[in-house]
Formats: sequence, structure tokens, C-alpha cells
Amino acid sequence: MATGSLYSDRFQSLSQEWSQAMSQFVPTWQNFCRIDTTKSASLTRWADKTPGVLATWDGDAAIADVAMGDSHAQTITPDGKARKVTIRQFDARMDAGLVDRRAADLLAAAERTLESMVYAKLETTFTDSFDNGAGSTTEVISDGHTLADSSAQSNLLTAALSASSLATAREYLRNWKNHNGDFAGLGQGSLALVVAPKNEDVAKQITQSPTLREASAGTGANINPQADRAWQVVCSPYLSADDDDWFVVETGALTPITVWIPSPPALIIEEHASNQNIEMSVAFFGQVFIDTPPNGLVGSNVA
Repeated sequence: MATGSLYSDRFQSLSQEWSQAMSQFVPTWQNFCRIDTTKSASLTRWADKTPGVLATWDGDAAIADVAMGDSHAQTITPDGKARKVTIRQFDARMDAGLVDRRAADLLAAAERTLESMVYAKLETTFTDSFDNGAGSTTEVISDGHTLADSSAQSNLLTAALSASSLATAREYLRNWKNHNGDFAGLGQGSLALVVAPKNEDVAKQITQSPTLREASAGTGANINPQADRAWQVVCSPYLSADDDDWFVVETGALTPITVWIPSPPALIIEEHASNQNIEMSVAFFGQVFIDTPPNGLVGSNVA
């Protein structure tokens, strides 16, 4: 018959195996989000004001300076996520694999939570607002992003996903400027097209098919220019608030989306002396945030 010490050893081993499995989790959003593991109670972000193009210089005069600032400031704090499972001692003794199965259930729950957080954040981008550097706020995805010179630009569409609307989204990225009016150099490399299952087939057709049913507005032919570009179609059922909405996101170093996990998911297993119930709990702290201005993100809020 198993003793408490044997249980304790097994619990420790199981927790280690669980953490190893958790570290190997590959989310669907991995290519269009960056992961930050900075251990801190909060993070502070603001818009970088880049030097842009180099000014004309005669080789002798003082070089023109670029005023730096803390526009678009935002402070990010992590949310806690947790779940506990209690197993009766009788059930654990009668079913030798029960504890392991519940550990696997909690692993799946942690993975689903990490998976859903990014898509839940995308769904709020049409209503979440941020400091726009002009004394007011602007939605993350909006047609009124104010630049330092008071001009405006848009990363908002309202059209259903199609070849023409996708071309418009990419055009928005190509023409996008950072806060001080310099072209940001977006839309040139690999892009993620993020959709709900409803639009998965359409997304694959308009990014992968070499021809289109109707002539392209840009070329006047049925040739699909998107087929020669680097698109990654990412489909998630967690885009559930409005399954018509879709997003185009820069990938790699240019993505504006960060998944911040200062404390990763961990499994704790304990046996209580009073009733010998086995308690298994998983908890972590994290947050998904979008840099502001949201350089590298376009969304369509389809009615």
C-alpha cells in the first residue's frame, strides 16, 4: 500500500513532468506574438520616436536633434489565472491513473487559457482605447490615429474578408507611419491573417490560390498577387465574439502584440492530513498587450 512519502515523491515527479510538458506547448499565435518573461509587478511602455530619414548636413553645422518623449504611455499589470481539482483519497486508491489524468486535464486547461488570451485581446481592439499622444484617447484599431503633426491614419476596415479587402489591409500596413510621421516599413515580409473558422477557407483561397474568380482591381486580371507573398493563415475558434471579424498582423520582431508571462503555469499537488484528499492546482500570472501606437496591426470590424 502506498504511503504518504511515496505519494509525495510521485507528486514532485509529476509536477516536474507537467512543467516540462508545459514548456513544450506551441500556441497557434506563436508567429505573430512575442513572448516576454520579465519578472515584474508591472511594465511601462510608450511610443518610440524614431530618427526617420537623416537630415541634410553640410559636415560642419550642428547635427539636427530629434526630440524624444513618452507619448502613448501605458502601464501593464498581469492578471492571475488559476484552477483547483480535489480528488478523494478513496478514488485515488481505487484508480491508479486518476491523479495523472487530472494533471493532464489541468495541463490542457492551462494551454487553452494561454491560447485564448491572445484572441480575446484581439476582439477588444475595436473598443479598447489608449493615450494617443494628443491629449485624448483612440481605439487600438481606429480610423483616427493621430500623428505628431496632427494628421491621421487608419488601421480599421469594416469589409468582409475578400481578395480586395485583404489587399486594402496590406496597403494600410505598407503606408503606415510611426507617431512622428516616418514610414514604418511594414507589410513587406511575412504577415499573419487571423480569422475565425467561418473564414478559414476564404482566407486560404485568397492567400494561396494563384488565380481569382474575379479580376483584381489592381491588375485588371484574374492573377492573385497575394499568392506570391508570405501569408500565414491562423484560424482560431477563440475569435468567437464576432466570427466575421479578421485581422492582419506583422510577424516576428515587427509584431505589436506581446504575451507577457512573468510567472509561468505551475502545478502544485498536496495531500491533506485531515481527510487525505488530494488537491491539485495550477496558477500563473500574465497579460497580453498591444504596443501603442499599434504599428503592424489592421483589423476589420464586420457588421
